[in-house]
Amino acid sequence: MPSALRISFGAFEVEPANFQLRRSGRAVRIERIPMELLLILIEKEGKLVNRSEIVERIWGKDVYLDADSAVNTAVRKLRTVLRDNATRPKYIETVPAKGYRLIAPLRTSGARAAEPMRDSQTRLAVLPLQSFSDDRKHAYFTDGTTEEIIAQLGCLHPEIGVIARTSVMRYKDGARSVRQIGRELNVQYVLEGSMRYESGRVRVTVQLIEAATESHLWAESYERPLDQILDLQRRVAQQISARIRSELSSNPAQNRRRRRVSDPGEGAAAPFALKLAPRAIAAPSAPARAAAYEAYATGRFFWNKKTAEGVDKSLECFREAVRLDDRFALGYAGLADAYIFLGILGFRPPAEVYPKAEEAALAALAVDPSLAEAHTSLADVRKGYHWDWSGAEADYRRAIRNPSYAVARHWYAEHLSAMGRPEEAIREIETARQLDPLSVSINAFVGYIYYRARRYDTAERTLKRTIELNPDMPITRWFLGLVYVQQAEMEHAVREFAAAVQLSGSAPVHLAALGFGLSRSGKLAEAQNVLKRLDETRATRYVSPFDFAVVHTGVGDNDAAFDWLERSYRERVMRIRELPEPLFDRLRPDPRFGDLVSRIGLPDRHAAQA
Repeated sequence: MPSALRISFGAFEVEPANFQLRRSGRAVRIERIPMELLLILIEKEGKLVNRSEIVERIWGKDVYLDADSAVNTAVRKLRTVLRDNATRPKYIETVPAKGYRLIAPLRTSGARAAEPMRDSQTRLAVLPLQSFSDDRKHAYFTDGTTEEIIAQLGCLHPEIGVIARTSVMRYKDGARSVRQIGRELNVQYVLEGSMRYESGRVRVTVQLIEAATESHLWAESYERPLDQILDLQRRVAQQISARIRSELSSNPAQNRRRRRVSDPGEGAAAPFALKLAPRAIAAPSAPARAAAYEAYATGRFFWNKKTAEGVDKSLECFREAVRLDDRFALGYAGLADAYIFLGILGFRPPAEVYPKAEEAALAALAVDPSLAEAHTSLADVRKGYHWDWSGAEADYRRAIRNPSYAVARHWYAEHLSAMGRPEEAIREIETARQLDPLSVSINAFVGYIYYRARRYDTAERTLKRTIELNPDMPITRWFLGLVYVQQAEMEHAVREFAAAVQLSGSAPVHLAALGFGLSRSGKLAEAQNVLKRLDETRATRYVSPFDFAVVHTGVGDNDAAFDWLERSYRERVMRIRELPEPLFDRLRPDPRFGDLVSRIGLPDRHAAQA
């Protein structure tokens, strides 16, 4: 895997992709806003950055704040971290009444200094399309079109790696230059564009740019009725793929010539025509209505919030999508993903959601047998509900035939980890991170996979970096708390578990982890209060029996723990697959543990250590 871009000045080194600053090789604690300011100054490479630009880039347009005070505070904090002096600066120079510039010479290493990638490693970032419309539903539609172009490109050619949606959406404000985006994501090409809506028609304009030189290689505009948006997405993906292949095989001198080709029209064949991997939503015999796609795009918007409320709203949207078009494969895949998420975190009983998820995934595959999203969903059901390990692996391997679908590699890594294959799991999760380097969920799972492999120091470093990316993601705090438990840092563990509880709105899965941490810290009365809260919650909504088992394991009440684990077994709770994890080491000497693991069919690589 290519190393991340590193930019050095003086004794400092910055990794933009990891949002990390180091001094003489040691990580330096820096707040988000000063770090963003540093990245802006680095991007300008010694040029003046106006105070107004700093405000717009960091806080946005039309923001209500004391701009002068905010900028002054950010600069002061950054200078403190860099140990710089405003009157005799080594790094940041003040230009009175104007702004600031970085005066230290910059050195680069890592991705930028690496040898040219092989054709099979060509990487592309599809930036969020801009929507020139005030209608909120068009914003959903535009984001959905970005996501679908990414998906189409990802399954066209294995030699083109396409950065996943979650990593590109942070560039939606358009504040960074193409060159900087190329550096941060380690891509050679960037696609940017816009969508305009008028009188039932949509016009899409896209252009392909070489990131290192910001040379415009190719541009095209398309106009279609809204109900032909899916054909439009396919055509855009097809031509971009062909254009990149053409650039790779052409004379380097030709790579810098800007070319514009016109839309061949609604009935004409596209230039550089390629055979597309079949995706049913684009099939001429079953075109999805514009309204169905709009419902799907809106559903993905809510699903990506990863909250119980958001997933419930997404279910409504996905159901509407398949009602409007009963052969809309992605709509069924969205339904499956929503049901699975409710089951994973224990928001609904497994028997209520997993059969529905399986039905939806199979409906998607009946329409489009190659759909990576549906194969991933079906694998999740086989893994989490049927405990069909070989069947799950087969479906994950079908899904990763789409080389750019990071989600499939993410969950395949989790499966491999549970199967006692840590090195394979690490390889897959690192590949997922390369495809989606700024995804907080994937970065968190990198740390989790290392935790499961009992490589706690690596897990801790990874999870701390992930918190710097986004301090408000509950699962990252949860995973870091698990690591601290194994490092016997119980005060830190309780702090992280408590943060997860607060950030999640007291989700039972995180309450259970807090109860475990409190009990292991000797605070048994507080742990009993957590059990009481879980029991009270169970009176009004579903709470997974596995959550009770976690707390009782921490308390040391093995009989109660096994009672709740047996209930989890009978309900086919997905998280019972976590039994081989370090959290349950205390139960291993009990014969009931080996019997339960055996009945589930899980390997226990650490049984001999008990």
